[in-house]
Amino acid sequence: MERSLTVLLPIHDAAKTLSSTVQQLLDVLPELTRQFEVLIVDDGSTEATTEAAHDLSRDFPQVRVVRQGSLTSREAAIRTGLARSNGEVVMLGEDGSPFRIDEIQRVWRSIQKQEMSGASASRRLPASVTQSKGLRVIQKQGQALATNDARLDEHEASPPKRPNYLRRLRDFAWGE
Repeated sequence: MERSLTVLLPIHDAAKTLSSTVQQLLDVLPELTRQFEVLIVDDGSTEATTEAAHDLSRDFPQVRVVRQGSLTSREAAIRTGLARSNGEVVMLGEDGSPFRIDEIQRVWRSIQKQEMSGASASRRLPASVTQSKGLRVIQKQGQALATNDARLDEHEASPPKRPNYLRRLRDFAWGE
């Protein structure tokens, strides 16, 4: 059985590069699997990023958009994307590194090769796949995640932070 794939794009103010990135992904992903999606998580962008993302989702049914109302953090955007993703395997670029299409192809082919060899009885991804350079690969198993990323594991264990309204009011009063 073929695995489904989500390519997660946590973005903030990325209107200039978003369209070309999504186009590159849409050129390659159909060659890898029939079951894929590109999930854009807009982390409170203030420029035309939201409009560009919605235009892409309107033009391509494989593209979905989730918008967070305010700027949080990259890891919070990733957690939101993981919660909303449909793919068994989720791939996303590492922070600060360019999105590498060739690495997605290499990793996906490694997953397929592992499954063809019969070594995937547990459907668990090997460490060689989850530790790819410049690309984070996460396997969803029901609601659990198999990842080697301590930042995500640490955040999942802690409850969400409550907003501190008094601090916000003070900052507003002081003009900060």
